[in-house]
Amino acid sequence: MKKVKTPHDNLFRETFSRRENALSFIKTYLSPVLLEAVLWLFSNICLIPLREFWLKI
Repeated sequence: MKKVKTPHDNLFRETFSRRENALSFIKTYLSPVLLEAVLWLFSNICLIPLREFWLKI
């Protein structure tokens, strides 16, 4: 990963490069409707059923 000069950017990149941290943040701060929309979008991009996608995260 390319290192950047600002400590805040480094912290953000390091934290959210870990899947479990990114998912925890998304689940905590997105509304349920928006969360479902994001999950639906990614499940369609990955071409797997939404239920199966949801169970993987």
